[in-house]
Amino acid sequence: MKITSLGVGEVGGRPLALYGDDQGRIGHWDPAEDAPGEARVEAHAEWVRAVRVIDVDGRVLAVTAGGETVRVWDLATLEAVAPPYPTRFWTQALGVGLWKDMPLAIWRSSNNRVTAVDLRTFEPVMKDSADWALAVGFFGVGGEIYAVLEDHPYLQEFDDYDMEETALQVWDFAEGRQIGGGLLGGGFGGTVMRTPLALLEGPGGAVLASGAGPDGSLRLWRLPEGTAVGEARPGSEEIACVAAGTAGGRGYVVTGDTAGAVRLWTVPDGPAPGEADSAAEGVLLHPAGGAGATAVAVAAVDGRPRVLAAFRDGRAEAV
Repeated sequence: MKITSLGVGEVGGRPLALYGDDQGRIGHWDPAEDAPGEARVEAHAEWVRAVRVIDVDGRVLAVTAGGETVRVWDLATLEAVAPPYPTRFWTQALGVGLWKDMPLAIWRSSNNRVTAVDLRTFEPVMKDSADWALAVGFFGVGGEIYAVLEDHPYLQEFDDYDMEETALQVWDFAEGRQIGGGLLGGGFGGTVMRTPLALLEGPGGAVLASGAGPDGSLRLWRLPEGTAVGEARPGSEEIACVAAGTAGGRGYVVTGDTAGAVRLWTVPDGPAPGEADSAAEGVLLHPAGGAGATAVAVAAVDGRPRVLAAFRDGRAEAV
């Protein structure tokens, strides 16, 4: 078994992680334990590409994408709470969030069609929209839904392609308008190309975390204004996965790279009036040199951050 995705919620006042594996199964991982649980549920016909967790009226739901379906589960019991939603294609981006007090699951399939489902009624509120072909992430922030897009100039004018112009863009999903300017991507030659993303809703507000390109850099921006949180934090290898969470009143981002290094970054609460935002502080939790990371998560255990990490050789451990 190889864990391919992780999501963390809180059940009964305690953190609980849900993992998906390369055989289409899901299972629990208690973040206080060093390894995931053995009990698993057959969830998808192929590997689980994404897990997202959301509290809906006091009930914690997990949304999973794998194969050609998206499914919704009760996080505590792993019981399905709605029939599978057929996507007919791989899911390329999956998000959850509140929009005008409506809990939504939103996904983009590899045919570039986007569907949004109300997680109270389990009925679609938007189906097969083609407006978000470049979306790589959907996030709920303060009652709004933001879509994060990759702006690749070569998709429109290949002959005039300038790699340094490539950036992430943040859009208001409901209104279909861009918020602020582009966020520098910083990947290979300036491109992004399906960068791993995570949203931190911490004490200092919402922060978008992005890992892009072979330089292993982590970049952070405050939303919705799109201002950078310090400078890019360099790593060593390309970031394969990124996650965010809070513990003890602090915000954290965790990254796993293609060489197996896992880093935990402490995100500053925010700048003082008139001052620039300071950079995040990082610590290496797992050294490079082994199999690459496939999924990471961070949970609060006894008020401290606890990082869960999975690797391509099948290892999964708390680090």
